[in-house]
Amino acid sequence: MKPLAYHELRDVFIKPGCAICNLLKRDIEHYIDTLLYEFTLDLDVNKAFREGRGFCNEHGNQILEHKGSSLSIAILYQAIVSDLLKVVDQASGGPSSRPILARLLRADADDGLAAQLGPSRTCMACDMLAEAEGRYVQALSEHIGDEPLREKYEQSEGLCLSHFRKVLRQTRNPAHYQIMISTQQAIWVRLKAELDEFIAKNDYQRTDPMGVEGDSWSRAARRIAGEKGIFGLDRREG
Repeated sequence: MKPLAYHELRDVFIKPGCAICNLLKRDIEHYIDTLLYEFTLDLDVNKAFREGRGFCNEHGNQILEHKGSSLSIAILYQAIVSDLLKVVDQASGGPSSRPILARLLRADADDGLAAQLGPSRTCMACDMLAEAEGRYVQALSEHIGDEPLREKYEQSEGLCLSHFRKVLRQTRNPAHYQIMISTQQAIWVRLKAELDEFIAKNDYQRTDPMGVEGDSWSRAARRIAGEKGIFGLDRREG
């Protein structure tokens, strides 16, 4: 029996863009929605959110795009601001705090003020994406030999560079490894031809209209960088 991730990949390959990125975009939207509408007051979730000092830059801005959630966002971040004030107050609370302040001012102190103001855990949204991404990468690497999935991949715009590399690293079956390479290579050949045609048609001597190559430049940028909002600052590739 094939995992759910297999069926999700097969269904999403027909859509424009990297299939794994598209699934993760869906997942992060659902995750943020659930957090804001169901778990804002959950003690464990609130604690984890505070420990991470909220979300990373990418997902911290993405949460603002959820309309009608201003109260939930205020509740979540009020707790963080309160924690930050407690840390600063402890460091600057008067004569009795001078020894503490002196220690916190040391640039090399592990418990310095700057360190205490920082997060003690990674971004919750990034952690969720990393877990979901692992499922999709594993499903593709293990089942790419399945003809329906392979055909969908062949007809797609391919994976972004980062996810292609992740699948290659995960793939242990030599036949599957070769399928991944040959399929993505053919997709890149098509993309390169479209970029060549787009560049050529920008010659002032050319008068023929643009075709499918007209947006090849933007598709190429997304296939190399990945879709927006997927790779938050906590998820830099090592």
